[in-house]
Amino acid sequence: MVVNHKKVLKLMKKMGIQCRKAHKFRVTTKSSHNLKVYPNLAKDLVVDRTDKLWCADITYIRILTAFVYLAAIIDAFSRKIVGNALGQYTCH
Repeated sequence: MVVNHKKVLKLMKKMGIQCRKAHKFRVTTKSSHNLKVYPNLAKDLVVDRTDKLWCADITYIRILTAFVYLAAIIDAFSRKIVGNALGQYTCH
């Protein structure tokens, strides 16, 4: 059976299995500011053992009633989490 994309979309809609629309990419980093830009001290560093370089990451997680943040410290060599924190996001 040969069908075009419109027929497939109609059938998917009828069965309730439509794909989600892709969201537009949003830039969240504001690079055009007057603040001091610090150099990357780890650019030429060779990480050959644990506890030589740690990286940090933070992400916001939407839960049913609010947002929480998850902060993690990661060892760059072993890729293991050294420390973490989960807290309630408050906007000031």
